[in-house]
Amino acid sequence: MSRSPFRRRPCRGGALPPWVVPIAVPTPYPVGPVTLYLLDGDPLTLVDTGPATRTAWRKLVRGLEARGYAPRDVKRVLVTHGHHDHFGAASRLAGLGAEVHVHPHDASNLLLRRDYLRRWRRLRQS
Repeated sequence: MSRSPFRRRPCRGGALPPWVVPIAVPTPYPVGPVTLYLLDGDPLTLVDTGPATRTAWRKLVRGLEARGYAPRDVKRVLVTHGHHDHFGAASRLAGLGAEVHVHPHDASNLLLRRDYLRRWRRLRQS
């Protein structure tokens, strides 16, 4: 049986330098896990954060701990794009002192304003 393209394995990178550490976190979406990248240096930087779920947060924390860090040690977050599975924990890290860099068109997404219940009702009426 062939693998679904939506259940891909986390990206591990090909020839990543040792200071680029991939951290795979689960998502609640059909796309499967996403890979975040910890840039081990000063300032400690995280490229994307994963979704705003408890499961993803715990996996992110474990990935940081494996390198000897805690979430408060992340000083910079780079958000690649405004999909919830890539920036969901950005505001949480900002609350711990991280500086978050995001494209201006995606900045409002960081507020995590979701009106799923209203949207679901509207879709069901269609």
